[in-house]
Amino acid sequence: MDREGFDTLLEYLSSYTKDELFIAMEATGIYHLPLLSFLLELEFQCVVINQIFIKSFIGSTTLRKTKNDKKDAAFK
Repeated sequence: MDREGFDTLLEYLSSYTKDELFIAMEATGIYHLPLLSFLLELEFQCVVINQIFIKSFIGSTTLRKTKNDKKDAAFK
């Protein structure tokens, strides 16, 4: 959550056009705000999702009873 990290993300996103991207992030108190502000300033389409909705959605699609960052970040 610093300029170096944001620049790294921007480099990754540069392989797509802004029309191809719709960026969703989980609301994390105030911690998502710097990233959201950075992306909106660059005119990316973004949405912030309440973690209660995410938890409910996960519960409806899997029998897994846990939700944590390590499991959420795993690539399938």
